[in-house]
Formats: sequence, C-alpha cells, structure tokens
Amino acid sequence: MWKPATVARKAPPGRDTKSISPQTCEADAPHLMVQVTATSATMADGDIVGELHSHLDEQQMLPEQHVMDMGYVDAEVLAESQSRYHVDLVGPVMPDTSWASKEAGRFDHSPFLIDWQARSVICPAGQTSRDWGHIPDRHGKPSLRVRFPLRLCRSCPLHAQCTPIAAKVLMLRPDEASYHALKLARIRKVSPAFRKLYATRAGVEGTVAQAVRTCEMRRARSIGSKKLRLQAFFTATAMNVLRAVQWLTGERPTSTPVSRFARLVASAKLLAAA
Repeated sequence: MWKPATVARKAPPGRDTKSISPQTCEADAPHLMVQVTATSATMADGDIVGELHSHLDEQQMLPEQHVMDMGYVDAEVLAESQSRYHVDLVGPVMPDTSWASKEAGRFDHSPFLIDWQARSVICPAGQTSRDWGHIPDRHGKPSLRVRFPLRLCRSCPLHAQCTPIAAKVLMLRPDEASYHALKLARIRKVSPAFRKLYATRAGVEGTVAQAVRTCEMRRARSIGSKKLRLQAFFTATAMNVLRAVQWLTGERPTSTPVSRFARLVASAKLLAAA
C-alpha cells in the first residue's frame, strides 16, 4: 500500500513546479519513496496518476492499493487504475453537489435505469430518453448528456420531484466504467472500513516536512524540467537513505499525534456509549 506526497518548489517566475512521490506505508517496514515525478505547478494532481502508475508498471512495482487525497481521485482515474493497472485507489471523492442531492424528496441519478449498451435511460416515471450524446462539461472534461422529451416531462406527475434541468436533461459520466467507479467510491467513502483504511495515509505531511526542512525541497536549484526532476530524484534518494539508517538503528516512524480535544471527544463518546 502506498501514499503520495506532493511538494511544491519555487523557481523563476512562470516556472514553478511540484514533485509527486508515492511512498510505502506498511507498519513493519521503513517508509520509502519508490517513484519521483516532477510536473508543472499548474497541472492538476489527478492528471499525473496515470503517468505514475505507468512508470511503476514498467518497473513491476505497482501496489495493490494506493491511498490518495481528494485532489488525486476522480471517476476517470478510479476506472483506469482498476481496469488497466488493477490498482485499488483509496481516497475520498467529491460528493454529489447537484441540486437534486441537496433538496429533500428530489430525484438523484439512482432511480434512473441506464442501459449503456442501448444508449438509453428510463426515468422514474417510465419515460425513455430521446437523445444521448457527449459534450464537455464546465471544466472542459467529457460528460454524457441525456435528453428526455420536454413535452412529456412537463406533463409528468413526478415533475415536482425533478430539478428544472433534470426534468429534461440528465448529465452523467462519459462511460459506464467511470460512472460505476464513482458510484462505488461514494458508497465506500461513508463506510467504517474506509475510514480505518484511509487512516494509513496519516503522517504523509511528515514526508513533506522532511523534504522541505531537511532537504530544502522548496527551492529549485536549476532551471529546466530535466534538472528539476534530477534534483527531486536525489532528494528522494537522500530521504530514503536517512529513513533506512533510522530503521536499522531501531528508530520507528512515530504515530500521528492526537490533540487533547480529540481525545476528550473520543472519551465522551465512549462514556455515552456505555
């Protein structure tokens, strides 16, 4: 199981970069960096996951599970990681922010029957969609737009339970794999097992702090993506040597500290349960 650490670095104006380094997080082994990737600071974290997994696949070092924060996880990344690399991506996903999810009694996507092979959708009232086409969303990413006959929607007895846009248009993920991957990730996110599993990511900020304070990772020493990647590689190597030496001398990674207030809340919950 691995977790990524991201460190931004300052460079000449317009050339800021960041390094993304997945590291091991087993309790019975030192936490070592296994891959280093340097990208432009403006690149979204999720856009680099495919490249990370591709490099790790070439080295035959793909993990069974990869623990990431919300910035790395989206529907397409979830689907590709599972189908192409057989990597279970563990991380919180963006919640459903549609109007239907916020209004009590309104329909979300779950009551709609989607037939991906027939390219059609049946609404809760039993009406079949009219159009099925792909368009970019507001962020420029592909999405699926399904239209229903406006005349039937307006006369539908369930019209009040649909949002104004859902009454005639349904926006979905562009393909079946990413749609179901996101749906399952949202269900998984609220389970106790997910919270326990995601807790293994705690402490990744310690990697960032070590890279910044000990190895001065914030400051780029050269200009050029190749030189910056070489600096990140040497920094990760130095950190791995430090951690390996600490492990051999008997020093183990410390557990994530818990604040007094958090301990008080936990105690109160235990007393209430008793």
